[in-house]
Amino acid sequence: MNGIMSNLTVCLTGEILRGEVGSGLHGTGMPGQEDRDEMGVVIEPPENVFGPVQWEHYISREAPEGVSAAPGDLEQTWYSLRKFMRLATQGNPSVLVLLYCPRSHIVTRTNFGQELQDLAGDIISTRCIPRFLGYLGNQKNDLIKRKTRPALVEKFNLDVKAAMHAVRLGYQGLQLNKFGFLCEPVDEPMRVHLSDIRAGRVAFEDILIELEEYETKLLELKENPNRSALREEPDWQLLNGFLYRAYTETWRECLGF
Repeated sequence: MNGIMSNLTVCLTGEILRGEVGSGLHGTGMPGQEDRDEMGVVIEPPENVFGPVQWEHYISREAPEGVSAAPGDLEQTWYSLRKFMRLATQGNPSVLVLLYCPRSHIVTRTNFGQELQDLAGDIISTRCIPRFLGYLGNQKNDLIKRKTRPALVEKFNLDVKAAMHAVRLGYQGLQLNKFGFLCEPVDEPMRVHLSDIRAGRVAFEDILIELEEYETKLLELKENPNRSALREEPDWQLLNGFLYRAYTETWRECLGF
């Protein structure tokens, strides 16, 4: 590994975990109508940690920049392990799903990748509650303002895909705080309900009512975090130890440190 490696080479060389995310993971996609989203975690080389060229995040898309992905297109997002851990401990809903990605949806998983998933209960805390609330509120406002996919808005008078993901977000935010884990793919009967939303079989007014109910319950949890099944703070000592081992052992193996 060296500083002039391409972003993609860094990703594939240091990858410890990669899995399918998005509708394919949640089990809510429309057959033949979805692109494929993958998320990966990478241990980057030391020069991209300590040197002037920092490496934390890379996206690879088959569709041209600014063009929506077509059915079957592949979009891959990679994070450095450091950035992934930072986002996950902050409670970022978009990255948390990778921690619960099952074997059936895994592309790459090393021993460190397995250990990362096993640490989910030590990573996720009640810090996630305001994050879920913020994401949910933004998605609800975008739906109301019709600011998302014009083709779906024209067909259904609603971006049904965004609506589906907004409802899923609210549901999973509550599930995570009630049980301390996420079901992936989404469990029944919610998965059927989400598919109905995606197919345009649920009225916009009913979707908004449902989203407001999720917001209310998440706000109650924010005010009373002791009711959550999640820990109050991540286990910082454990996670720091994992990061140290993952980086030093990988660098030692690759570079002879």
